[in-house]
Amino acid sequence: MTTLPTALEKALERFTADKEISRDAAIASILEEWLRANHYLDEAKTDAEGDVEETVQYPEFMEDASGGAGG
Repeated sequence: MTTLPTALEKALERFTADKEISRDAAIASILEEWLRANHYLDEAKTDAEGDVEETVQYPEFMEDASGGAGG
């Protein structure tokens, strides 16, 4: 376990108590939020539950793209 400066450790303890999560989960949550907010993490590829790629299909688009053969 990495020890952080005292002020950060105390803030992290308060965060874990408020959220009722483990230290590791708190660090992951804080880091993920910061990385996403600063555009280092692509929101579509990762979520809080792990790496997930999301694909959305629009039936109307698929019909148009297939030249009307879809259906």
